[in-house]
Amino acid sequence: INLSLFTAKAFESVEEAFQGAGVKLVPVDQDLVDIVWGKDRPKLPQKPLRIHPAAYAGRSHQEKLKELREAMVTEKAEAVVVSLLDEVAWLFNLRGADTENQTTFYAYAIVEAEKSRIFTDMSKVSGELQSALGSAIEVLPYESFESKLAELNGRVWIDPGSANADMRLQLERRQIKLLLRETPLAAIKAKKNPAELAGMKAAHVRDGVALVKF
Repeated sequence: INLSLFTAKAFESVEEAFQGAGVKLVPVDQDLVDIVWGKDRPKLPQKPLRIHPAAYAGRSHQEKLKELREAMVTEKAEAVVVSLLDEVAWLFNLRGADTENQTTFYAYAIVEAEKSRIFTDMSKVSGELQSALGSAIEVLPYESFESKLAELNGRVWIDPGSANADMRLQLERRQIKLLLRETPLAAIKAKKNPAELAGMKAAHVRDGVALVKF
């Protein structure tokens, strides 16, 4: 079974169900579908990332990171791993076009007390975007996420409802102390500020006009 295709929470349920039937699940190092694809697998989208202006976001990425780090101090976590695409985009005020009908992009992020790292396709990152993020945020190749994850020390906070089971296994093998709990990002993101509310209303107006015309 490919552990990267299941959240840590979902895998617990699947594993329990199979154990009840006397079946042991064995992780695979390479996905069988990837082998079948071979060189014929379509390339991932290559559209560049863009900055989501503070005028629309309502808050800077520095403010958002500060609030997340305050929660880290409360929970005594040295690092938070962000794996949901919409949370990565929201946290750093970035937008992309990797997924249809959404403005997200393929990425992971690791937030620590003094620095943050975003793991994504480097070809999509311009010098202007890197400058806007600032020196405290490092953008690294998507493929380097696993190696950097293995370098973490201290208590690591991952959301079992979004982090994949392979991520949890890798950290547990290194005997890293885990905080398995929903991160505060979903709750923080759900509290819309005036700029976000204005954007939502404007979007509904445009949607309504489009529907009437249709």
